[in-house]
Amino acid sequence: GAFEDIVDELQACEDAGKKAFVMGHIPPISGSTLLPWGLAFAQIVERYNETIMGTFTGHTHTDEFAVYYDLASWTQPQSVAYVAPSVTTRADKNPAMRIYEVDEATAIIVDHVTHHMLLPEANAAGVANFHEFYRASTAYDLPTLEPIGWANLAGSFIRNQSAADTYQRLYKGGLPYDPCGFACAQDLLYEIQLQKMDIVGAYRDARKAIAEK
Repeated sequence: GAFEDIVDELQACEDAGKKAFVMGHIPPISGSTLLPWGLAFAQIVERYNETIMGTFTGHTHTDEFAVYYDLASWTQPQSVAYVAPSVTTRADKNPAMRIYEVDEATAIIVDHVTHHMLLPEANAAGVANFHEFYRASTAYDLPTLEPIGWANLAGSFIRNQSAADTYQRLYKGGLPYDPCGFACAQDLLYEIQLQKMDIVGAYRDARKAIAEK
């Protein structure tokens, strides 16, 4: 099956001392991923977190990210799941695309730049021009795009409304958005930490069930 194929590829990368980027369609966020699948993939990410340099999906047409933590305590950030916006538009979305900048020596993602097309401008001019919308390191003031950097950013949403509002603005592609209060920031944090899907709860339940057999 798909998981066996992923594990085989990741094991081959590990054996060869190589790094890997995992690409898919459905992101690991609540409402998009079934919990058993999410748990199985989280276990793969934990096992190969030194090999996986990031996972990349779409599907939601929105600009999001999530952070995988260690399954035992869910406190140590191990990997980042990038959910990129889509070239396909919707009524409340501008078409967008993203370029990831990677350090060739380490395969670490050092930045990403998102470009979007303003539909009113494109319709008026009859030309589809993409403009740079934002650079992650600058927009979020990120010292690093490694998992700890994204985890710290998400954690700041609770105490820093400006950071949460920036996330909301970029999530909406620059279109109007509602300011993010405490409840909103907490919801964003739980989504980014994959707590809304409760992967760690499912992991503990599975471990308990195995122990009781």
